[in-house]
Amino acid sequence: MYPETLAIRPDRQDELAACLRRLVPIMQLSAVDYLADPGSTNALVVKLVSDFGAYPYSAERAAYAVGAMRQNGIMGNGSDRTIGDLEVDRVRRVLDIVRPIFAGQHNPVPDSLRADDLFTNQFLDPAIGAKD
Repeated sequence: MYPETLAIRPDRQDELAACLRRLVPIMQLSAVDYLADPGSTNALVVKLVSDFGAYPYSAERAAYAVGAMRQNGIMGNGSDRTIGDLEVDRVRRVLDIVRPIFAGQHNPVPDSLRADDLFTNQFLDPAIGAKD
């Protein structure tokens, strides 16, 4: 799965292209920085969760989450060493999973919808990737 992807309406892509060309590499760099040293961000998240009186979230849980994200390939470089890229085969597998779910809710996904209709990597900077 691809949790928390950036999404825009396709009919606004041309309008937003200049912004996306600047924003997406900044987001890539923030992911690289987080993976390299998650401590300060995790500490802030733990503090904010506590300040807002949300569910219990400890520093240990935050550290575990980073390790799990790395281990399960949730956060890291794609197969081409770029962080943030989506891979068509992976998106296709997600689409295969959701088709029967939506069909069961009487809201079928059109058969004509293909995985590569759902994303673009065009705004990524391919030179930005996490260090091993």
